[in-house]
Amino acid sequence: MAENRKTPNSGYSLFMTEASKYPELLENAQKELAKELKSPDEKISQFKIISKAWVLMDEATKQEFRDRVVKLKETSGNAEQEENNEELISHKKKDFEFPLTAIKRILKADPESKNYSLAAIKAIAKATELFVQDFTQSTQRVTHKFGRKVLTVSDMKTASSGLHAVHSASYS
Repeated sequence: MAENRKTPNSGYSLFMTEASKYPELLENAQKELAKELKSPDEKISQFKIISKAWVLMDEATKQEFRDRVVKLKETSGNAEQEENNEELISHKKKDFEFPLTAIKRILKADPESKNYSLAAIKAIAKATELFVQDFTQSTQRVTHKFGRKVLTVSDMKTASSGLHAVHSASYS
């Protein structure tokens, strides 16, 4: 199983994760910040110290961090993409639950509907959740089949026509 770490987006992000490796730079940053304090009792947050250290860092060292981020993104890109695709299609994600109040409101909008038991409302909510989950997964498969990352309306239309064909055949 792949390590569950995100690739940093910038040199600064990478530096933040590795700042403890540069104690001298952090110490200089803390001294600079201490000069700017209004009172000697004022505390300096680690975030401010790291930010100041980045500002004080020479441009060549900053560029080294930026270059490392580019390399990290190149090497982890393919593995991350495959992992993301599997995650999108898998059932491992927590199920979405429709609020029962929303289902009740929709049912009340129908003038022909009368009263529904709580069990019936829960069953309708679960059926709706399952439909949305199935439809979303089908649409994601269509999107990935065409090598795109962004789901479009045409993907939804293609997926819905496929679902309609499957469900129509199962009732024949």
